[in-house]
Amino acid sequence: MTKILKYISSFIFTIIIFTGCYSFKGISIPADVKTFYVQQVKLTDFKAPPDTPERFMEQIRQKVRSQSSLTWNENDPDVEFDCTVTGFNVTNEGNSQGNQVSLNKLTIVVNVDYINNRNEDDNWNKSFSFGLPFDPALELQDVQDDFIEDIFDQISENVFNDAFTNW
Repeated sequence: MTKILKYISSFIFTIIIFTGCYSFKGISIPADVKTFYVQQVKLTDFKAPPDTPERFMEQIRQKVRSQSSLTWNENDPDVEFDCTVTGFNVTNEGNSQGNQVSLNKLTIVVNVDYINNRNEDDNWNKSFSFGLPFDPALELQDVQDDFIEDIFDQISENVFNDAFTNW
């Protein structure tokens, strides 16, 4: 029994030591920033489904609402997101024997202008992209809706992190 207690106590001690070594900074929103707005998302790659801009706009809006205390404000917001879907591409990612396509990949690219109306030094413009592979035996239409949602989840996470975290 004492051997088990030694293992448990050393395990707990190890967890305490390593927990103290790691620092998670998390969200870093200035105190004067209280509101946000996502401008109507634009679409320049017309291979994307017509509802793509609205889907991304809602995704980024929900991300900011759920991960921060910022409130939506269309009139004089503290920070704004001006986004454009610039890429919607399916590419062949690999060839198997006989030059058969072994994998397709759907990639979406979104250009984001982050506008901080309280501090212009924090403004930035970046391009974000993410892609998911799928079996070439599947039709894009069969996986498209779920893939768009998953891709926008990741892109909105990246946009949020670039806008509001310092890690």
